[in-house]
Parts: sequence; C-alpha cells; structure tokens
Amino acid sequence: MKKLNILFLLPLLLLSSCGNQEAPTTNTTTTTAMPTTMVTSKPSTSSAPQDDGLLRRTPKSIISDPNWTQGFKLKSTTTVNAKVIGNLDYNKTTEKEPFWEMAQWWTPDEYNFLNSNYTLLSENVHQYENESRKAVIDTNNGSFQMTLNSEAEYLKNYGQKDKPSNKSWSHFLLEQNFDATQQFHMNMFESLTVSFDFSIDACEYRGDKADSSQEAAQFLFYLRLFNMPPEGADEKEVGKRNANIWFGLPLFDSRYDFVREYKQGDTGFVGATGSLIYSISNTEFLDEKIQYTKTYHVEIDVLSYLKDAIIYGVLNNFLPNCQWSNMVLRYLNVGWELPGSFFASSTLSNLDITYELANA
Repeated sequence: MKKLNILFLLPLLLLSSCGNQEAPTTNTTTTTAMPTTMVTSKPSTSSAPQDDGLLRRTPKSIISDPNWTQGFKLKSTTTVNAKVIGNLDYNKTTEKEPFWEMAQWWTPDEYNFLNSNYTLLSENVHQYENESRKAVIDTNNGSFQMTLNSEAEYLKNYGQKDKPSNKSWSHFLLEQNFDATQQFHMNMFESLTVSFDFSIDACEYRGDKADSSQEAAQFLFYLRLFNMPPEGADEKEVGKRNANIWFGLPLFDSRYDFVREYKQGDTGFVGATGSLIYSISNTEFLDEKIQYTKTYHVEIDVLSYLKDAIIYGVLNNFLPNCQWSNMVLRYLNVGWELPGSFFASSTLSNLDITYELANA
C-alpha cells in the first residue's frame, strides 16, 4: 500500500464517524392522505469548532430549482457517447434552460421518453407517459412521481420478460450537476444535510422466474465527489485530478427489508465508471421496513459518513493520495434501477441539500 499523505489522513481520522458493518402490490400509484414517518440522522461527530456567526449558522441550499419548474434535459438511451437529446419543457412553457437532467439508460429506442405523450393534468401538474415509464411532476409543491416498467423494456430489447444476465438494466434517474463556480469543497462545511420525502408506491415482479427472491428493484440516491487539487499539483502528493467517488443512500431494494452497506468499484457493465461506490446502510436513516404507499421523511447530516468514505477510498487505492480539502461535491442522482423485471413506482418531494459553513 502506498504511504498516505499525513496532512490528509490525520485530520480525517480525528473527524471520522464510526460506520456500521455492511452492506408485490397492485399497480395503483395514488397516495392520498399518506402517513408520514419522521426519520433523523445519527449525530455528526465532527470536531470542528462551533461558529456563532449568523452567516455561518444559517443553512444554505445547494439544490437549484427544487420544484422542477424549468423541466428537464433528457439524456440519450445509452451511456455509450451519452448526451442530452432534448428538453422536457412542459409543452414549451418553461422560461429557462433546465437545471435538472433525466436519464433513461438502456430503454429501447422505440420507448425513448423524448417521444412520450405530454398532458397538463391541472395547473402546474405535468405528466409524461409512454409504454414503459411515466413521470408526474407537480411544480406547485415539488412532487415527482416516477413509474418504470422494465418488463416492457426487456420484452422490447431482448424478446423476454427477464433481462439476460450479461445485459444492462433499465434506469430512470433525476440528476443535477452543482454550480461549478461555487466549488463546494468538503472542508468548508460544518454540516451537510440531505433531506427529502419519499414513498414506494408500487413494486411488483413481472418476470417468469419461479424464484424471484434475488431479482432486484432499487430506488437509490447518490452524491458524487471529485478530487480537485490545484492545477499542476503533484499527483503523488494530492492524488489524481478528477478521481471520484459515488456516495449512496439506498432507499429501497426489493430483495431486503433493510439494505446493508456496500463498498465496491463501479464495474461490470457498459458505461461503468470504475469509481468506488460507498453506500451506507439505510438503517442509518430508516427505523422500519419500507411500507408501500407510506411517506418517509429523511433528514441526515452526511458529512461524517463522507469522511469515512474518503478514508476508505484512500486506504483501498480508489483515491490514492487524495485529500479531504480537495474533494468537491459536484453531482447528485436519485431514481430507479431495475436489474429485474418489475413494475415500480415512487414519489419524491421536498428534496434539498443544505450546508452550514465551518470556521475559517
């Protein structure tokens, strides 16, 4: 193992939290008058001194357009030469370029969401729908209901309900790249709180396998951090520029009552990044097994978990020589990945990421 940069490792070890050890219903998606479970994070163990200044103690948001008012840039159906192919702009009624992107990886070309049917359901409530997926976006309150039918996509792509094991799976993700001009370096934060409400409205296996216990439908949330040392800095001292890590909050996995932590490289399929995926267990922010149609409120300070993730990345050669002070928060995604043949639906609302500044 390479010698670690002491300036990086010592403060991280002092600030790090203790991580835990490892890692169907009807098709109705109406969720009126749902009970809400309040879930909060374990306390951060950051040892940064408290700052009583009003400016630093006032939480600030990283998210742009949390109510989805400007629509979405839609990405191509494959991660090979991936690109934006058009906008979902609510029948050309938006005023600005979208802050959000929508990914539809490995959907059949015939089901490209760019050609979906648009309906204005009521004032500021927009629906896009085609043969395999549906989005209902309420820009009044920032609610987004997404439905994905991978059975339909696998039948079209592969001629069978269940995806062949060597093929890529259906994705339905919402993504945002954060303002690069602000450079959200990790050492600037006293806290970094992720909060949102979500429900799993339906999850029904649609394949032909007699034993479907290991067929997966996953609703996931990820942040992505990049190493951004000064230009021209020695990689032996500060790590490779743009080395990065995926940090996950696994919200739901159809195989398990609770999702264990996961620490592995992003490999094994077309378009894989090779970067470390470091997901904490959802027992860190959920107190019960997910109940369909029930709304859960998640509010978790992820800063101490991110410190654990970066330490793990350095010690296991995913982020050799990288330093906490150079790691920058650049991206999030949230949504469905369906390696199995499923009809799955969820609702997400009140999404935010806020921070408090540490002492200078």
